[in-house]
Amino acid sequence: MGDTMKTVREWFTNKRMDKSRFEYSWMDFINQGEIKMTDIKYEIVKTIGAVSKPALSRAEGSASGWSKELNLISWNEREPKYDLRDWYGDKSKMGKGVTLTKEELLALRDLLNSLDL
Repeated sequence: MGDTMKTVREWFTNKRMDKSRFEYSWMDFINQGEIKMTDIKYEIVKTIGAVSKPALSRAEGSASGWSKELNLISWNEREPKYDLRDWYGDKSKMGKGVTLTKEELLALRDLLNSLDL
């Protein structure tokens, strides 16, 4: 078991929380100081595309700011999953996002295709 998962399991045990209800995200642990951001490792295996692109900076004449991207990411050296989240320019910062398995992504695709847009 990785150190991060051990920390999460210990957190739930120490807090005596109902382990069948995982209503907490990684950000909850990070915000409470239980896990440091350096404990979470990720590797962008494949960049699939941008859903939104950052605006061009007038002063620099280049893209800066946040963009929402779909990527294939391996979190904590696990099997890669599809990930939709905000990234800052050079990927030095990330926002909250949604991580999906291939099956969940296919289900989402089917839902979106069923919409009358």
